[in-house]
Amino acid sequence: MYVLNVPFGFLLLFSYLANFINPSLVPLFGLLGLTYPILLAVNLLFVFIWLITLKKHIFFSLTCVLVGFPQLGHLFQGNGQYKKMTSDKHVKVMTYNVRAFNYRLSEGWEENTRGIDATIESEAPDILCIQEYRKFKGMPRFNYRYKHVYLKNNTFGLAIYSNYKIINKGTVDFEAEGGNYQKFIYADVLLTKKDTVRIVNAHLKSIGLDKSNLSHLKDSDLSQHEIEMQKRKLIKPLLIAYKVRGKQTKILSDFIQNSTLPIVFCGDLNDPPGSYAYHEISKDLKDSFVHSGSGFSTTVPMFEKYHMPLRIDYIFHDEKFKAFNYEVADKAYSDHFPIIVDLEY
Repeated sequence: MYVLNVPFGFLLLFSYLANFINPSLVPLFGLLGLTYPILLAVNLLFVFIWLITLKKHIFFSLTCVLVGFPQLGHLFQGNGQYKKMTSDKHVKVMTYNVRAFNYRLSEGWEENTRGIDATIESEAPDILCIQEYRKFKGMPRFNYRYKHVYLKNNTFGLAIYSNYKIINKGTVDFEAEGGNYQKFIYADVLLTKKDTVRIVNAHLKSIGLDKSNLSHLKDSDLSQHEIEMQKRKLIKPLLIAYKVRGKQTKILSDFIQNSTLPIVFCGDLNDPPGSYAYHEISKDLKDSFVHSGSGFSTTVPMFEKYHMPLRIDYIFHDEKFKAFNYEVADKAYSDHFPIIVDLEY
């Protein structure tokens, strides 16, 4: 048993390095960061086994887990989800990857589009950031006075809606290989005469896999060679995406750190908390889940069904703000859940 424990322990230790090594240089570390929750669970299982069998091997497993103790808070939180705010000065923020409002993606897509619209209307955020925004006839019309929308080919992109005045806005270029997301956007929002915040909305390179890619592996008619080929087809886009996200992360992180205004970042990083993207982009910011979330947080409906905590959508904020009432709305109208949080300032 200990022979199995040792490689899993070292893999867990190496997965911690994913926070610090740019995957554009070594994409393999991106994959290790992705497997952190699984490696953690395996090593905790070994801790339990050695504990009940009174084996000294427990010290190795426990050390591997405790070295990454700071990361546990990014995965699970024991904070009360709902805490009373101490000031009337607060703003409600929502980030939502709407998957192009499901436009013609499947039969009955209109119902999901209406569900997205109704969710946003019922939550009524003061500031709304949308990824995978799509323009089409009959699309939802949101009742906001101010907005900043970036569309690639006048069709697909990002949007920021605000009840507060936008006094400045812009787009910043990513690398060309970013696919549909060659830019991220920002808007400087006037909360009060003395309080201006820069809202940043971004979507990093996606892996480009869906359920159909995974279903091929379950095909009982496939030979062993064909299964290996399918696995390679899965791994290759992962590695390519990590290389691109590494470059995008550097550009986005530099922009955030050079801002003269306090930042609220909303976006789909397509990476979990144990990743380089998460570590770099949140480096000078606070994670709203860590400060006001509760339990595990899963922002991808497909993984919630299997009780796997995969959080790839985030709201980070400047220390000027305090986060309250973090919530992942359980509304599976898109392939992402929306995130909502109250920020007190």
